Amino acid sequence: MTRLDGYRSSGEGGDGVSGTGDVEEFAELLRELKGRTNRSYAALAARSGVSGSALHRYCSGTSVPGDYDVIARFGKVCGAGGEELLELHRRWVLADAERKRDVSRTPAAVSAARTGAVAAAVPAVRAAPAVSRGETGAEPDAETGTGVLPEPEPEPEPEPESLAPAPEPASAPPPWRRRPLIAVLALAVFTAGVAVALFIGKALMSSDGSNGSSDDRLLLSSRCPVVVSMGQSDACVHELQSLLARAGGELDIDGAFGPATQMRVVVFQLRTGLTADGSVDERTKRALTQDFSAWKACDRAYRAGSKETKGAKETKGAKEGKGAKETKGS
Repeated sequence: MTRLDGYRSSGEGGDGVSGTGDVEEFAELLRELKGRTNRSYAALAARSGVSGSALHRYCSGTSVPGDYDVIARFGKVCGAGGEELLELHRRWVLADAERKRDVSRTPAAVSAARTGAVAAAVPAVRAAPAVSRGETGAEPDAETGTGVLPEPEPEPEPEPESLAPAPEPASAPPPWRRRPLIAVLALAVFTAGVAVALFIGKALMSSDGSNGSSDDRLLLSSRCPVVVSMGQSDACVHELQSLLARAGGELDIDGAFGPATQMRVVVFQLRTGLTADGSVDERTKRALTQDFSAWKACDRAYRAGSKETKGAKETKGAKEGKGAKETKGS
């Protein structure tokens, strides 16, 4: 196996490694899995929850991630089976052990290099040449014949600096001056509390569907599947049931998509002219998030008219039956 030269700095999620056989075998398996997908590093990194540069370092063997979850997600994105994931975990364990050994060896190597540099500098200081008598400018003494250094000239004494008086410490403001500051702080806290309360109230009103745009709905976001159907049980179904109840349907809002919810979906689709298949697709979601105030008013008027027509028919039938009885009796 090819060894990588030196210690390389760590990237995202891993430390630099010296590129031993274990690291290269781990990187080789990653490259093999990547080759199956025919996807770029950026596309695979986005699906695996890691940056593209970090994934490239893992596959090239210059870095080993410190967490196996990243590699497990990468293997699943590449379509690795159960045995391949086990082999991938085994190779990661060996490569991670080598990474930790490299990290522990690096401080020792740096310390040894510094010690060697200090030891080499000490002999150079000891071998410095002695200063000759001629270089110092010393003249020989007439009696002793030895060199006498010239007396140094006396340095001028510095003039005493005038000492400035130390500034007096600032005294604390009296209590009557601190009262306006406390009042301003209390007003600021009260204003902030009112703003937070208004913001929370607006958010709650938007979640009811009475205010706010329909695009902020959970049902229309990417957190819900494209089609909400029978058997699903989550917050998306809970919002779906709330919207069906707002549109006039009577059902329990329990977050479980059962037969009762499917029946209400079919009724809503029939009333709005959609395909009545009982599944909530994109068109049904958009129709549910619309304003149904006018539609509900028309529906109430239609129901009231139906009741009046039915009552008139019953009254007319009763009168006709009574007249027939009186004719027969006469």
